[in-house]
Amino acid sequence: MLNRSVITGRLTKDPVIRNTEGENRLALFTLAVDRNYRDENGDKRADFIQVSAWNALSDVCEKHLRKGDLCTVEGSIRTGSYKKEGSTVYTTRVNADSVFLLPGGGRDKNGAESPRELPEGFEEITQELPF
Repeated sequence: MLNRSVITGRLTKDPVIRNTEGENRLALFTLAVDRNYRDENGDKRADFIQVSAWNALSDVCEKHLRKGDLCTVEGSIRTGSYKKEGSTVYTTRVNADSVFLLPGGGRDKNGAESPRELPEGFEEITQELPF
């Protein structure tokens, strides 16, 4: 059996960081992932996928991810449920094993790309890729 997911989308807002009772750190964020088709009105649709990243990966997400950033998440799908006002609420999210920040990410209010500083130890690829 295999439970593996790879999604690419834009962050809907900055990651929320939480500390659990067991001293673990958790980053929670949502990716908007475009669908490959348009509806009957010609509008694009998107799915909103919740993502969780734990401990060291949550630190990386807190430091480098911002609303509007384009990123890819690899991980496994986790389901759960909880009670709210007498009803059962079911949840589905991707538990991230790795997060990749992609170029062309951050955007300002007008949709224009915002310049970003590269994290320490990273360099921008300026040459054309062979694929």
